[in-house]
Amino acid sequence: MFRKIQEAVQILKHEYIQDFSVGAETRTRDMQEICMFLEERCQADGTAFVSGRGKRKSRNQRYLELFLRFLELQRDYDWHTASFQGRNNYCKTDPDATFMHMKDDHMRNAQLKPGYNVQIAVDSEIYRGS
Repeated sequence: MFRKIQEAVQILKHEYIQDFSVGAETRTRDMQEICMFLEERCQADGTAFVSGRGKRKSRNQRYLELFLRFLELQRDYDWHTASFQGRNNYCKTDPDATFMHMKDDHMRNAQLKPGYNVQIAVDSEIYRGS
């Protein structure tokens, strides 16, 4: 997606003759700035937003919708990355679980299923679950 964003930013630079850049670490903030610029441009030009069959979208509307879509996807990616909490994967329905290779069932379906990595500690021969 980052490559697509870079290509769209290059086209946007040539169309609007503005100096836009989207960094790898500051993607979300940079795209918010671009969206704010495009919204201001739409208001200044009096762009009428259209939708439906047989309607042609203006240049401002196309770019604004494109970058809003990129921004929404980036926010989703950021949320999912934060949900990993240092792990390689996680289950969407249960963020505390991680996918593990479980025992085969009678149909020989070896699938990854959400499970918990339970750590058990013993202190002075007394079970202390954590």
